[in-house]
Amino acid sequence: RRVHGMNYIDIFQNHFKEVFPETYLVIATIIILLYAVSTTYRDLNGQSSAYSLKTHAATHAGRLAVLALSLTAALSVWQMPAAGGAAATIFNNVLIIDDLTIMVRTLILLCALSSILISFSFIEGQRINSFEYILLILFSTLSMLLMVSAYDIISTYLAIELQTLSFYVLAAFRRNNEFSTEAGLKYFVLGALSSGILLLGAAAIYGSTGITSFEELTKLLTFWSHEGSADVQIMSLGVILMLIAFLFKISAAPFHAWSPDIYEGAPTCVTAFFAITPKVAILSLLLRLCFCTFWDALASWEQIIIVCSLLSMVIGTFGAINQNRVKRLFAYSSIAHVLCV
Repeated sequence: RRVHGMNYIDIFQNHFKEVFPETYLVIATIIILLYAVSTTYRDLNGQSSAYSLKTHAATHAGRLAVLALSLTAALSVWQMPAAGGAAATIFNNVLIIDDLTIMVRTLILLCALSSILISFSFIEGQRINSFEYILLILFSTLSMLLMVSAYDIISTYLAIELQTLSFYVLAAFRRNNEFSTEAGLKYFVLGALSSGILLLGAAAIYGSTGITSFEELTKLLTFWSHEGSADVQIMSLGVILMLIAFLFKISAAPFHAWSPDIYEGAPTCVTAFFAITPKVAILSLLLRLCFCTFWDALASWEQIIIVCSLLSMVIGTFGAINQNRVKRLFAYSSIAHVLCV
């Protein structure tokens, strides 16, 4: 079942078959976008009120998104028995499809589906009358599906950036609310900082090894873990920086300060989406990195994970005691539990 080579016939026969759920979701998202835009302009020509036509487009886009996510989850579940415990690396080791990928991918789709379902009443009640809200959730879901199957530093970074770009807009979606605007701005600034740390770590790893593939890094670390050369030290620094960036993304202490403000300012349904779905994706990526790729460099990052876990439990638990707002309490609860996994 392992896929080798970059023969074009092989790509279309085997590689695209492995990412069929993601391919379907991309096509469905584009169709929903075209439908929503055409519906809006058709209603404008019919001289409907701006609010009613946008609400109409957002509602119908949401229903189509529920259908698209449901079918994508069904495709992912259908693909599960075919895996049979074997792993397939596709597109020249850029992506990997294994049991972990399929399981987490299905969970992400179900979480995104639940987020859209709880958004319908909020869209009408809070007058969020733009179909772009639904599309942003779909694009961020697509990026998380690619993230959990990423098997290369470059594909990992691109998937994370596609996710965060959608999240910046979702956090500030209530443009007339100053708290939401503040949340989006803070998320943008601090997200750019974490992305810079991730890039710095990736550059250190590539500069010392000349490798971006997780599989090749695993083989290399098996022999480098006991050496003390300068390249090994630079690579260890890169591993630490990448892990710090991921810990920042999941709001683990002491990189958690942005989380309560973002959760409070974002719309409630967006907060529910932020609190669960992206953390599932990044934790699965951390699981693959720590227990597969970076396992032989355990000495360089083990203490960081232990310290961050203890700090997250203490700060998250005691920080939640003084909170009198539900969403901030929710944020500190997620901080306390995120590294208990």
